[in-house]
Amino acid sequence: MFDRLETGLSFSETRHDPARPVALSCRNVDFRFGEKQVLFDVSLDIHRGEVTAFVGPSGCGKTTLLKCFNRMHDETRGAAMTGRIMLGGEDVNGPEQEACRLRSRFGWVAQRPNPFAMSIRDNVVWGARIHNLVYGRKEEDALAERVLREVGLWDEVKDRLGASGLSLSGGQQQRLCIARALALSPDILLMDEPCSSIDPIGAAKIEEIIRGFGARETVVIITHNMEQAARLAQKIAFFHMGRLVEDRDSVEFFTRPEAPEAKAWLAGRFG
Repeated sequence: MFDRLETGLSFSETRHDPARPVALSCRNVDFRFGEKQVLFDVSLDIHRGEVTAFVGPSGCGKTTLLKCFNRMHDETRGAAMTGRIMLGGEDVNGPEQEACRLRSRFGWVAQRPNPFAMSIRDNVVWGARIHNLVYGRKEEDALAERVLREVGLWDEVKDRLGASGLSLSGGQQQRLCIARALALSPDILLMDEPCSSIDPIGAAKIEEIIRGFGARETVVIITHNMEQAARLAQKIAFFHMGRLVEDRDSVEFFTRPEAPEAKAWLAGRFG
């Protein structure tokens, strides 16, 4: 059944390396909204310098877990987590953690582009400015140029940096949001279906950006696109009904899945 997958997918040029340092670890994470439990005993490691793709059917807990990493559920009524999430050896829910400062260690790219209603330049440097990562216009200008070049946007916007970020096309807006996230030099870049609301050309440019990171960035991406996951990720975490079912090298997952749920999902029987 999986010979087709083995020959029909293009995989990332690099493989998962379990010897890489662990950037973030989850241990026995349960999560619920009120009486409804949505994550069950999730334990996994995110390795530094790799792309890890969260895959699985809709509603299986992928985005919920992603938001546990940077505590985006803090203000959600009835939300409760047990277990531990460690970022660089520190408990993200520890009493010493200040939520805003913690979130600055994660870059966040949402499904739909969400630039601020301010200039292109200020969109990029705003977070770095409020966290005192840059001082003065010269440093801000240098940062803006560096990250806009990194996302392939500099040549497209360098003559209109004062224009509103909302004036850009959808694909350009999403690359602007990636630049904004990278400007904070995050420990981990979290991407929740970043290509789902943009055209194929824009999606291809974002994939090119992620591939260009190499081992410089640690990325967790949620995607429903099996081909995209294979092209980008060194490791796949497959979720089903709130449980982490498989967590392994992407080539092994797509060509030799072990769990019955993963085999059924890859064969298109649900999801």
